[in-house]
Amino acid sequence: MKRLLLTALLLLSSKVHGDEFALGLVTAHLVDPGRVSERFEGCLHRSCEVIYNPIVAYRMLTKQGVDYYSHTLLYGTNSIHDHMAGYFFSFGTQYSKNRFGAVMGTYIQDNEHFRQRGIEPFSIAEINATGFVPLVGVEHQYFLQKNLFTNIIITPVVANFGLGISW
Repeated sequence: MKRLLLTALLLLSSKVHGDEFALGLVTAHLVDPGRVSERFEGCLHRSCEVIYNPIVAYRMLTKQGVDYYSHTLLYGTNSIHDHMAGYFFSFGTQYSKNRFGAVMGTYIQDNEHFRQRGIEPFSIAEINATGFVPLVGVEHQYFLQKNLFTNIIITPVVANFGLGISW
């Protein structure tokens, strides 16, 4: 059994054509019901609809011609600068210096910390105040150089902007 698992892991990892590290820096809130953004942290604009919230992500990328898919682990801070962690899957196509794709996944956060600020957090599920927040949207990377790119993820409620490196 151990040999079978090791062989499967080696076969899967041999298809990975690159790793990427991304740093999310700024999040813009596209929807702000009830002006809850005024209770966010890291405000870059007086209304706090745009905030600084660092997020680090590690992506395992597989390319097949101009198409790609990837698995990404992320860790960082949410809109109230509380810890969050998650995973998303993405797939898309690369044209010249641009990569366009769709993303889907989830991240977890402590919903009780939002409630303490008078904000009812959006989650698809909650277990003992741990909220599972959906991550569904589109992504765009623009390669400034061969191994340096800008990274944008847009969902129906937020847009996250950052930088990334690949190797």
